[in-house]
Amino acid sequence: MCPVLKPLSAMSRKYSLAEHEATLYASFGQGTICANTNDCHGARYLEAGPKPDVDCYPHLAFPKIELIHYTLSGTCFLNKAPIAFSRRRRFMSCKQSRPSGDYKRNSDQRQRPKPRASYTVSSISSLFNSVAKAQTPRLQPVSVESTEAQRVDSSIQPIVKAQAIDNIAIETPASIEPTSSTASSITNENNTFSSMSSNRSSTVTSQRKDSLPPYMPPPIYSQDDYVAIISVVTPSNSISSRRHIPQLSTLLMPPTISEVESADTEDILSPTAGSRAHRNTAVVLELMFAQAQLFDDDEDYAEAYQTARQFAAEEDLVAAVWIAQCHIHGWGVPEDERRGFENLLQLARQGVPEAWYPLACCYYDGVGTPIDFVEAFAWFMKSAEEGKSLAQYRVATLYAMGEGVAQDEGIAFEWFRKSADNNNKYAQYIVGLYYEKGKFVPEDYVKAKEYFIKSAEQDFPDAQAALGCCLVEEYNYIDGLIWLQRAAQKENVRAHLKLAIMYEQGDGVERNNNLAVLHYKAAANRDDPTAQYLLGLNYHLGELGLRPNPQEALTFLRKSAEQGFALAQRLVGMMYDAGTGAIRDHAAALQWFRKAAAQGDGRAIGMIGSYYERGICVRRDLKKALEYYMIAARDGSASAEYAAAQLLHRAGRYEEAYAWYSRAANHGRPSGKFMVGYMLSTGTGVNQDQKMALEWHTKAAEQGNPAAQNSLGVYYLKGIGASQDLGRARGYFAKAASQFFPEAQNNLGALCASLGDYNQAIFWYSKAAEQGDVGGLKSLGEMYESGTGVPQSYEAAFIFFEKAAQCDGFGDVESIIKLANYYEEGLGVDQNIDMALAHYLKAAKSSDAVATFSVGRIYHTQGQYDKAFGYFRRVHETSLEGGEVWRAATFMYARYLLYGPGAGEDADPELGARLLLRLADEGYVEAYYWVANCYETGTIVERDLTKAVHWYTRSAEEAKDSDARARLNRMSLAGDNEGECQQKLASFSTGEKSY
Repeated sequence: MCPVLKPLSAMSRKYSLAEHEATLYASFGQGTICANTNDCHGARYLEAGPKPDVDCYPHLAFPKIELIHYTLSGTCFLNKAPIAFSRRRRFMSCKQSRPSGDYKRNSDQRQRPKPRASYTVSSISSLFNSVAKAQTPRLQPVSVESTEAQRVDSSIQPIVKAQAIDNIAIETPASIEPTSSTASSITNENNTFSSMSSNRSSTVTSQRKDSLPPYMPPPIYSQDDYVAIISVVTPSNSISSRRHIPQLSTLLMPPTISEVESADTEDILSPTAGSRAHRNTAVVLELMFAQAQLFDDDEDYAEAYQTARQFAAEEDLVAAVWIAQCHIHGWGVPEDERRGFENLLQLARQGVPEAWYPLACCYYDGVGTPIDFVEAFAWFMKSAEEGKSLAQYRVATLYAMGEGVAQDEGIAFEWFRKSADNNNKYAQYIVGLYYEKGKFVPEDYVKAKEYFIKSAEQDFPDAQAALGCCLVEEYNYIDGLIWLQRAAQKENVRAHLKLAIMYEQGDGVERNNNLAVLHYKAAANRDDPTAQYLLGLNYHLGELGLRPNPQEALTFLRKSAEQGFALAQRLVGMMYDAGTGAIRDHAAALQWFRKAAAQGDGRAIGMIGSYYERGICVRRDLKKALEYYMIAARDGSASAEYAAAQLLHRAGRYEEAYAWYSRAANHGRPSGKFMVGYMLSTGTGVNQDQKMALEWHTKAAEQGNPAAQNSLGVYYLKGIGASQDLGRARGYFAKAASQFFPEAQNNLGALCASLGDYNQAIFWYSKAAEQGDVGGLKSLGEMYESGTGVPQSYEAAFIFFEKAAQCDGFGDVESIIKLANYYEEGLGVDQNIDMALAHYLKAAKSSDAVATFSVGRIYHTQGQYDKAFGYFRRVHETSLEGGEVWRAATFMYARYLLYGPGAGEDADPELGARLLLRLADEGYVEAYYWVANCYETGTIVERDLTKAVHWYTRSAEEAKDSDARARLNRMSLAGDNEGECQQKLASFSTGEKSY
């Protein structure tokens, strides 16, 4: 990963309760939820460890809830999908204990909740995108109202718009398609629940023969009334057979007119009402079909069907509706959806109100007829206008989704409110959300809670979870916890997540990592992408008492990512990029980054930019990389701003880079503050200002940036922008060194060495060397080479230089040259000129002047003059003019030009003479002899023995050149410029100059 995109150790992962709440606040459907997730998710990579044994924790001690919510059919709703009980199950009591407290009566007197993280909710229609299209089990509950839970809750998840980790972030809304719903079953022994999943589909493009809605007439009484009715006619302890309901047979007797006219709800619920008030077609048939579905008994279905036929023979149109339902479902009669639909259509056209709702369901789901939303809306509306709450709810959903009618969320809300006021618990929950979010109505937290209470008291788990969250935010932890636990027992994901957060943070409960993990797992096992992401993150970071387990983390994160959760997609990409929990796979990483970026995940966009910058799996394209960085940066991501600044900096566009560094710094990024200080200190892209640079470095250092702390150490060490203070310098070096910043460790080691504290110097150099830092390895090598603080040892020095030479792939050039020198001189290793030459050649590939010159020098001593000439010329032409290496190479180059060996056609004596004269005039003593020789022999220059004697003399005196003294002696004997030569030789012999 590029520097801006690898916050592996500097990031803090802890996410606040408010951030969790924003992330988990999924109840309003697929509306976009903006959460301030900051730099907290998926930023650090820790080593893997074995998976902890968390599955053996004792079961959560939820309060015992005696009521298991039954519909008329005897079906138990656990959050979403209904599961019919087998024939031999105990029928449990129908009452739940209400939470203690006056939260309902005095709701207007309670304080406002704690502030939440900011969020926005998109169009309310998104709530229903998969609600009305969700698949349901083949066996449907008899009660129409009972199955609407499936319409309401289809595992709708929030789309979290994340501002990512110490790095690139961009927030744009996107939708995540729900993929699963959940259901439950009852165990034989203790009536506890175990979870299972059933897939849902959102398609409406084909007829849904396998997704039959409840084609039943709307119930006359509430669901709780039906439960009570069944309880009255059922033995108190158990139902093991339909024969245990002997009173039911008495209901088949035709009721008298007086009995029907005198029947009311209270009488029906009376224990003595069995053969009197219930003798009407609707109640009888509903009870019979409820019993049939309760036991999933073909004999019961056949009996109910025959009973309906008997009533229908007496021209009872309600019974005719039931018969049509039987044909659709295959209850007691071969399944014939088309026949059932046609019967319902005929009855509806005859004005039978009980047929309108099931007929509308047929049109909506394409059962027995092609899907026709317009017809579905028309029949739902007719039923709704008759005051049927479920029909009102369905009309509202169609307005919200714009199916069969022009989309109008304002009208949708009005119908939701009508249905809610008509005691529909699902509509009550939705209306509560409207008031909570302030959608089409003024935000009214009190009213929202009132509607949540109404729905929750009808045992709707989503409302129970929402109510629990509200109460917890009001610091009413006792009642809030009870409602959350009730919802969690029904496997409500939001309740599990809220409880997990509470136990993790110790919010209103004693902190308990075990329970937090259990709740996270409970939600994750129900295919909730948010829970899977958080659980994977905990495994990744090794928190909540879990050992770091990259493989387990990747398993949960992939599950979340495959459901379209952007944060998980990005983190999966990062794990593949780093090879954490899986084999490094940049292609797979890029694929996941693209998926997350498509949903507006800023850091993923930045990661794609980094791939283009580095040319990983794509053609290297710095322009495109900068475009990706800019996209994320324009959304205010400090990390993207920093990445763009770095790219501009490397491109030499320093003024633009400084501007982007400044933006990142102003958004709080420590590395941005450091770079602003750095550019101010060097005057790069901005006027140099050491005082301001010191201020910015101080700001970055206060945030723990090790580079800034190291820079401050340099400032105080050298007295730049502040008075010299070795104590403060050492303190800042120590802070950065403790964060494993190698440069600071080296600086601290050097400072300790300068103060004579060699033990500490070796300690810090060794710390840097342990990280494979070249500087630390070289410093240790130099200490052993010189015997500073340790016994001198060329062997030990050679080992450290050899390790440094192997760092960073190619190796450190200076260390390679050191090794070459050791081989050439036989220091710490047997002398080996070939090995020396090989190391010099390796270093010369990096255009190092010293190495290049050394190659030429060895070739020269070996007599390979043509090769030597090429290397000397390369240094002369490419290295910094006037430097020692340039002067040495130029001297050799000039000699080759002057005298020809190895130069071939490139020989140029005149240029060679000029270069030698220049070097001599600049004081390069090695050139004195050769300049004198030119004047003595008249090579290229006019023969001048006086100048020859002058330069020979300087060579003999300054370069200690014995050849120059010999030439002076020869010139004296030959009588050339005899007087001057004799005078010079006399001075040598009398000791005026000592050689």
